[in-house]
Amino acid sequence: MPAFSFRHVKDLYPVFWGKAKEMVDTVAASINKPSAETEKPDNVVEVQGWTSRATLDIIGIAGMGRDFNSLHDPTNKLAMVYKTIFTPPKYIRFLQLAGLFIPGWFLNNLPLKRNRDIKEAQDTIKDICRDLIREKKAKGEKSERSEIDILSVALESGSFTDDELVHQMMTLYVAFSGDFPSRILIQLQPCCRPRNDSNSHGLGRLRYVQASRGAEEAKGRGHL
Repeated sequence: MPAFSFRHVKDLYPVFWGKAKEMVDTVAASINKPSAETEKPDNVVEVQGWTSRATLDIIGIAGMGRDFNSLHDPTNKLAMVYKTIFTPPKYIRFLQLAGLFIPGWFLNNLPLKRNRDIKEAQDTIKDICRDLIREKKAKGEKSERSEIDILSVALESGSFTDDELVHQMMTLYVAFSGDFPSRILIQLQPCCRPRNDSNSHGLGRLRYVQASRGAEEAKGRGHL
């Protein structure tokens, strides 16, 4: 697929760097913001939510050509879908255990709130993808200007139907949103310091939150 060639991915580097810098600036601003309880800046920040939201924005810009602005608006539609998929209820572990003995199609069709939430999340992501495809097709008919996001390159190749493009975007969303935040957190781990560590500096003492939710994330990706 041309969109994943080295030359094209290299063109997307500025997107990754730009959103990473925006995340750092936003986190720094949140650290310097006075706490409601102490009325003083709180130099401890949970980075897990920030990395997830930055990932969603990167997926939006690099993958679909749209900035969902999740860093500044954690309540946007895509961010809420992410939270639904990757924050499963505790009983999901029992379903995973049952999946060793019961067919997946049967478990996925049980009248459970989790299954309804996953179905709604799937429909929401597909609707967003279809809207973006329609917008880009309409824009392409009016202008010859090419864009570098993965969806635009895939459209220009003419190798995919609309439904195939939706599936490609779904795969991209699941692949990046599950693993990418965890990888960022692993890189941040050396920056973390205990609260009483006198050597802490920079943005403040980052409290490392274990990102690998293993079975839960795998279950979320499996549903999609």
